Amino acid sequence: MNKVNAERVHDRTENRGDRIPRFFLLARFKKKGPLRFLSQTEVQKTLIRLLRLAGFPLVYSQGFHPRPRISFGRAVKTGVADLAMYALLELLKPVDNPAMRFNSVAPKGLELSQYWWNQTDYLQRIESYKYRIVIEASLIKNFANWPESISIQLKKNHVVIEYLRNVNESDLIFETVEFLTSSRYPRGIVVPMRISAFPEPGECGNVEKGARN
Repeated sequence: MNKVNAERVHDRTENRGDRIPRFFLLARFKKKGPLRFLSQTEVQKTLIRLLRLAGFPLVYSQGFHPRPRISFGRAVKTGVADLAMYALLELLKPVDNPAMRFNSVAPKGLELSQYWWNQTDYLQRIESYKYRIVIEASLIKNFANWPESISIQLKKNHVVIEYLRNVNESDLIFETVEFLTSSRYPRGIVVPMRISAFPEPGECGNVEKGARN
């Protein structure tokens, strides 16, 4: 075994198990632009590769096929931009400037926007998500019988729809688009997105807003 492979095996085996020290980093990622057409599996694999590339000291599971110990929040459908994609990372040690570290290697359209230390139960505490759909005004066919719980803003060239859904409920994104335009996939500008979670993570710990030049 050459030196490089030996170092990789050593690093992977040293990072396994429940007896090693662990630090928990709750990260909020944003997936937008053309990257919204990646599936959730593709996004998770990409995030793990980028975390490794950025030098995050990930903790691995035990067994013959160790995996990084990362927990993800609820997924969105393929084609939906996600501004509230949360993941809980288990690390061997704290890292400085996690957002800057990740964003320096991430492609445009995928970024770590905020982080919190030691918010270990946050993914279980999420009660609901807020969704937004931007639709080209000329595509709108129906405004009748609209629930009061849904906010509709009429802009010059487009319509903005916003609403909340409980975490265990369907997001109704494409059903809403079909109701308004008479088609689930109309030919025109339609940008569905998840914009926030409720409640937001606590204020304890460090918070850093990511920036991209």
